[in-house]
Amino acid sequence: MAVFEQQPTKKIWLAVLIGLIVLSFGAIIAFVLVIDACPTNSCPTCVPVVKEIKTLSHNEKQIEKIKNKEASDNFSFAVFGDSQDDKKEFPLLKKVLSEIDNGNYLFALETGDMVSTGNKESYNLFYNIIKNTKTPLLMAIGNHDVLEGGGQNFSDIYGQPYYFFEYGKSLFIVLDDSDSTRMSQDELNWLEEQLKKEYTHKFVFMHKPVFNPTSDINHSLVGSSFAQKFEDLFKKYKPDIVFSGHIHAFFDITKDGVEYIISGGTGGTLTGTDPNHYFNHFMKITINGDKITKEAVKI
Repeated sequence: MAVFEQQPTKKIWLAVLIGLIVLSFGAIIAFVLVIDACPTNSCPTCVPVVKEIKTLSHNEKQIEKIKNKEASDNFSFAVFGDSQDDKKEFPLLKKVLSEIDNGNYLFALETGDMVSTGNKESYNLFYNIIKNTKTPLLMAIGNHDVLEGGGQNFSDIYGQPYYFFEYGKSLFIVLDDSDSTRMSQDELNWLEEQLKKEYTHKFVFMHKPVFNPTSDINHSLVGSSFAQKFEDLFKKYKPDIVFSGHIHAFFDITKDGVEYIISGGTGGTLTGTDPNHYFNHFMKITINGDKITKEAVKI
């Protein structure tokens, strides 16, 4: 009788053993899958990892549009400044944007003072005008743009207040000199790193000019601790053109081997009557290999 009772017992134990092996193998597979799903160096209790999706700022989106175009050493770009409009209708800005969109420009850049004051209402009104511009349109920040909390409003929409981008063999450097009390040695160090780079052409954009264009104008960075530091860096590294606005006029001056163009004629009240300097306009800059041509386009 005992002989007949041992067979079922052996089968039961064999089934149990096989079951344990299957369960153990399944546990190992599950463990491997969990570990693989966890980030490297994760905590003992694995939690799902949700990757942050970065929302690009307006300026970053415009730079992406530029990068997506086939690189060339033959192109034009537009520069203008001071579209600020107390009535919030921006008639001159609309004309400038229309002319640029009807032309063949790689991009356009405003050198600051896009609005009269930096509150959210002004920023929203301005953005509703520029948001459908076909030509990539980038912004620098001006002293009016930082009023009434405007510095944060600028960052929320346009991103970092100083940045660079490149196209073909040209480098474009955008600075923040909207408020001399906020400028830092970090920005100067960053600027020098950009100016050291090897490009056929280098262009700098800032709001306030580093010096006054004439003896009867006192509306520049002169008097701040950074004016001479900027000028010394430009003198040392010789960018092709340093663009600025702030003064509601047009000036083209070469100093210490560096060309400075002041273009602030897109909306702010003109600050003089000399027809050679005080007129509404934007700048058209054309690159043809090593050659640069420029034109103040009247509006």
